[in-house]
Amino acid sequence: MKENVGVQGRNAAKLDVNTVVRLFKETHIPSIEEVVERIGRRYRRLRPRRRGAKGLIEFELKRVELVYNILRSVFEKLAKLPPTKYMNEYHALLIKSIYGDAYDKAIERARYALRLLEQLWNDYRLLIVTAENPREAARLRKEAAGRMISVWRRYKKHVDVLIEVKNEIIKTHVVSENLPVIVVAGIPSAGKSTLIRRVSSAEPEIAAYPFTTKTIIVGKLRCPQLETYIVDTPGILDRPYEELNDIEKKAYVALRALADVIVFLVDVSPERILDVQQQYHILDQIHDTIAEPAGTDIIVVINKVDVKEEAALKEAVSNALARGLTVIEISALTGHGVDMLLQLACDKAFKHFIKRSNLYLEFEE
Repeated sequence: MKENVGVQGRNAAKLDVNTVVRLFKETHIPSIEEVVERIGRRYRRLRPRRRGAKGLIEFELKRVELVYNILRSVFEKLAKLPPTKYMNEYHALLIKSIYGDAYDKAIERARYALRLLEQLWNDYRLLIVTAENPREAARLRKEAAGRMISVWRRYKKHVDVLIEVKNEIIKTHVVSENLPVIVVAGIPSAGKSTLIRRVSSAEPEIAAYPFTTKTIIVGKLRCPQLETYIVDTPGILDRPYEELNDIEKKAYVALRALADVIVFLVDVSPERILDVQQQYHILDQIHDTIAEPAGTDIIVVINKVDVKEEAALKEAVSNALARGLTVIEISALTGHGVDMLLQLACDKAFKHFIKRSNLYLEFEE
């Protein structure tokens, strides 16, 4: 009997996480000032190769060619950055949620700038070669170089976007292997980072103020079925998606693009920053817009039961049961109930991972 196992990931035919990160790391995105300084430095080193009028005209052409080649090289690299439509779901959503269409437009403008530069080079090359004298060639050179550099200067806002996107891509922790993923979500200061620190290899910052976690942090834990990612997300407030800040949007990106199971923490301590009903309103938004369409399970985790407010605990339990959701009471700080949570989360994550990865077995006699 021969057994063949195939895996088809959720991001098939797209650039995977590692490839996108590598492309951005390998692509230097210079500032406007850096390119202008580079042109000036090399510009000043050029010298005429021949004497006489023809030699001076050739020299002016070389100076224009230098400007053209430097700018062309920069724009070619920027134009080769991958549009979001070719990226894995996580990176595409991350960029679009924060920058809208600005990133893709920046790549389109780089391609347009290349065509414009080529046209300027072709036009001025002919004009300089046929110039009547070195003075005319020098005037055309100044005009050509000025117009080419102005193309780069007008591109400044797009360069700024590309630099920001690159920094965001490189600094944001992401899953990079085809493994199950548990995503932990909830309001700020609900205890997400405390839970992640207790159960995984990740070391998120923990502090007594909201929005301590400002990006997505990934750790690994050993589940019985398979090694599994567990993802810490920034806290979410109870407001429409359009009003969320960029930090909160990262949480929704992780929930939508990464989660095999969602662990939603409900804070029942007296110091909670939102009441129980508001926390469940956030949960309902996640359920309706992300979990239900994707068939992703949600585990309601009532946290801080070691310092609970009794009325809040009862309200939290009844809300979960009314929605037909699995509910577990824990203290991420003391460890109470955490083992039971991990057992359930690992099981649900693995089952969803099998389903969304389209794992199949073929047996041949």
